[in-house]
Amino acid sequence: MLLAINGPFEEEDFDEMYWHDVHIHALAFSCETFQLFMDIDYIFAWVNPEPPDVSYSFWKAPCTLVFSYVYDFTADIETGFGLWIDKVIREDAGRPWNADYIKREQQWIWTFECQEGEFSFHAIDYQLFVRAQPTQTKSQVFSWEGLPLAVSP
Repeated sequence: MLLAINGPFEEEDFDEMYWHDVHIHALAFSCETFQLFMDIDYIFAWVNPEPPDVSYSFWKAPCTLVFSYVYDFTADIETGFGLWIDKVIREDAGRPWNADYIKREQQWIWTFECQEGEFSFHAIDYQLFVRAQPTQTKSQVFSWEGLPLAVSP
């Protein structure tokens, strides 16, 4: 079976997306464009084990998550290596202070609750760029060695 995914996924898809156990490999900020980039291993589906196997498998793909017009980033994280998302919370933050300039009437407070702590920020939206078609594997993490942050596969 092949799980074909077409992206990018956007803020309008948020209620349909599942963030638990997604691994974050890298965070990067662009001061020029007010963007936050995250390289992640997004899990598109959890597959129940078939006896005698007792372990789940996962349909996952390397992805880059990009938030727009980011400000007020705060973090309280205690980790050596690795950052695993437990859940992502989106709260209404009203009209952006620069709404007339960016031509958007809604902004959000995004909170990433992770096993290692949490971080949050204001942003108007996001896009999730899928960098490769999902593959089924027993591990929840890909090796990202040599893969830079990017917004297109």
